[in-house]
Amino acid sequence: MTTSMPKKKSTKKAPKKKTTTKKAPKKKTTTKKAPKKKTTTKKATKKKTTTKKATKKKTNSKTLKPKIDPRKTHGKNATFEYHCIPLDGFDNAVVFVSSAKELYSIVKINKRIEDKDAGYQRALSTNRVGAIAQFIDGGGVLPTGIVVSFEHARFKRRDSMLTVDVRPDAGWVIDGQHRLAGSYEAEKDIQVPVVAFVNLPIEEQVRIFVTINKEQKGVPTSLYYDLLPYLDAPSRREQQKQALQRGARDLARTLSTSESSPFFGRIVSTRPPSRGKEISLTNFIRKVAPYLKQPKGVLSAYSPERREKLISSFYRALSMVYTEEFSKERSFFFQTLGFGAMMDVLPSVVHHAIIRKRGVRTSDFYELFSMIGDFNVRQYEGKGTGAGSEAEVARDFVQALDYALDSAGNVPSQIMFDE
Repeated sequence: MTTSMPKKKSTKKAPKKKTTTKKAPKKKTTTKKAPKKKTTTKKATKKKTTTKKATKKKTNSKTLKPKIDPRKTHGKNATFEYHCIPLDGFDNAVVFVSSAKELYSIVKINKRIEDKDAGYQRALSTNRVGAIAQFIDGGGVLPTGIVVSFEHARFKRRDSMLTVDVRPDAGWVIDGQHRLAGSYEAEKDIQVPVVAFVNLPIEEQVRIFVTINKEQKGVPTSLYYDLLPYLDAPSRREQQKQALQRGARDLARTLSTSESSPFFGRIVSTRPPSRGKEISLTNFIRKVAPYLKQPKGVLSAYSPERREKLISSFYRALSMVYTEEFSKERSFFFQTLGFGAMMDVLPSVVHHAIIRKRGVRTSDFYELFSMIGDFNVRQYEGKGTGAGSEAEVARDFVQALDYALDSAGNVPSQIMFDE
């Protein structure tokens, strides 16, 4: 009986096997290292966010900051006062120094392209503004002055004090719009020298603008033509020249604003024309102004209303005969070469219409152009521009028309159109 007891004690050694099974959790701890791989993927996500920031910088360079009405921060009846120095020879011109951002808040800069009734400044280039802002934030300075004309300001010569009403349209920028806008866009606020004209008539504002900007590369000559009504000619010869330019400019404006005109919305003055879709006011005046000169100009004998109808009829007839060319994305007839050549053709075609058709209606021009409807204007593609190229195209066109008229014996057509 006593010998059987040790055998029971030997069976109690089983728990040692259980302790070996508890080592399994050590394997689980090795699997916990997997999340480290996930953290590496999060780093890749951070790279994506950095690329997004780069995209935002690009869009910011093309979008200007909105202008805040200064009356919201300073009050409706607030004023800014500047100690200034009067300019010799001027009763209403002063020089002073101002915060660029403060000055920007009270003057107007025209950002529109074709609505110049709201201001005579040229269109604002956002790329140029952005470049100036970067230059300023990089430590650059702008030593040249901003020229403005204040319409809501008072100057006390005795105190050498200029008082300007705090309002977003207290004045206009005559020169330096890009420098001022760039200063406003910059993070830093710099002091800028200002030349200010106080309560200057619009004619004088325009004269100063033209004097400062006409020879600069960035100002379209078309804008100068558009300002002619405000300018006085210094001599009789110049008066005659400007009278012709005014007449051509007025004609262009009528054609461009008349919905029934082939030129509706297609004559531009403050930006480069879209090739094959628009023509510049400069090009229009260059070709049409000589035709207004008395007594030999082809349009000189007509009233302004008749001139508009004649040119509209002329180009409308071209569009009816050369329909395919007019429907193209870049029409030959609305390129510098094509328009210039057709204006060179105008006197000959008008002569034929009057002599042979007894009129200058759309139907009269149509009958003439339809005789050379196969004339290939695309043969001059890539020829370049200039008076010589325009004259060559016009010569070929007129010769083709003369030959067609001689061959046909000038039998009048019965086709008529409503004018």
